[in-house]
Amino acid sequence: MRTVPIPWRPVVVALTTSLLIPWLAAAQTPKRTTPPRPAAPPTPEQQVVQQERAWSRAILRHDIETIAGLLADDYVRTSPDGRVHNKAEAILEFDRDRDKYTASTFDDAKVRIFGDVAVVQAAGVDRGTDADTGRPFTRRYRYTDIWVRRGGEWKCVASHASEVGDK
Repeated sequence: MRTVPIPWRPVVVALTTSLLIPWLAAAQTPKRTTPPRPAAPPTPEQQVVQQERAWSRAILRHDIETIAGLLADDYVRTSPDGRVHNKAEAILEFDRDRDKYTASTFDDAKVRIFGDVAVVQAAGVDRGTDADTGRPFTRRYRYTDIWVRRGGEWKCVASHASEVGDK
């Protein structure tokens, strides 16, 4: 019986080629990915809430420049003690505040949009240390802010706050 030699080299080459080339081709082919969809622009409600958050952060840091930028030139504020202030007077009052804040938050916010006008009704809590007495404080408020979109920007035109006791 005669043994016929098997031509291994062509078999190995054929197997390697049939397995390796598709694998290499797949590795070289860029993967098809769908580009990320651009984020939807914020809704007017979200824009106003962003402004409210910026105001809370500004109070926490005594950032008068940010607060001034959020207020319209014809802004009117009624403070918890019933005093009425225009923009300049309100900014001066914020600037005179020397209390040390550890938190300034708002919640239970309801935002209603009427075209280019937004009405925000919310609860706010300020925590910190009184600059005069050194004692810690927690001040709770209910407030209403009126925002108007002018030139594409939301500016607060009126605020009214009432201090409320613990619940």
